[in-house]
Amino acid sequence: MTSTTHSFFLDGQYLGTVPVELPGEMPIRSLAYFCPGCGNIWGRINAAGGRAWNMQYRPCLSCGDISADWMISPLYIGCFSGYQSNLPTKDWPLPLLRHELLQTITNLLRESS
Repeated sequence: MTSTTHSFFLDGQYLGTVPVELPGEMPIRSLAYFCPGCGNIWGRINAAGGRAWNMQYRPCLSCGDISADWMISPLYIGCFSGYQSNLPTKDWPLPLLRHELLQTITNLLRESS
């Protein structure tokens, strides 16, 4: 196991840091969310000790197109879905949990209308 921390940012705003255990000798990588609609990098997960970045194409909240790409499981539909530990835990900071909950509710309301 490799221990690190992931710090979450949404539109440049810091949402908190989460301790992470990566399986085996998995390389430590940070993640940037790139909106193909407006070209912004609207979300980042900075991995402590990571030297490489991965980029995911995902619409920002303004350009958002709610689709199956947002869904990781029926219980988790937040903007940071796809993150290694997909379900929030007690270690997640309150601002990050609040954001994910509000985004999940927003996505469900959009899908139901």
